[in-house]
Amino acid sequence: MELQFNEPNSADRIEMYGEEEMRSLVQRLSFQREYGTQGNKHAEELIVNEFIDVFNKPPRILGATRNIVMGDYLEAEHIIGAHYDSEGDTPGADDNASAIAVMMRIAAYIHPSDNVCFVAFNAEEKGLLGSAEFVNTLVKSTRQSNSFQQLKETDQFLKWE
Repeated sequence: MELQFNEPNSADRIEMYGEEEMRSLVQRLSFQREYGTQGNKHAEELIVNEFIDVFNKPPRILGATRNIVMGDYLEAEHIIGAHYDSEGDTPGADDNASAIAVMMRIAAYIHPSDNVCFVAFNAEEKGLLGSAEFVNTLVKSTRQSNSFQQLKETDQFLKWE
């Protein structure tokens, strides 16, 4: 019989973001989170705590738009992002809390040493300000990611009951 090896804590991290956990995060983010409001600040705190739960360390808050960044964006081969602000007086469950939940599930599956950076963008409903600021930071650093995926309104692909 051949020995099999697991990455430490990998099973716990994967189970951390099953269907129920994703649904719970969407429900916890289903409130008005327009950029610059108290609701937006509360959403930032929730997402920061989710990253801490998954990676056992806090993410960085980057830029004037307060993008939440987990990983080394200057060295990452892949960047996965979703936005956490919502439109005016809407709760934003599908735009974009569902994508934040999917991003966190992906984060739970990916080993922390993988060359991936996760970004929760802010101020996207104000003219894509957060992602524009992030890209400008990348361009200024003369290092661009090989791959960038922004998750948007993913609830249409998920089968919520």
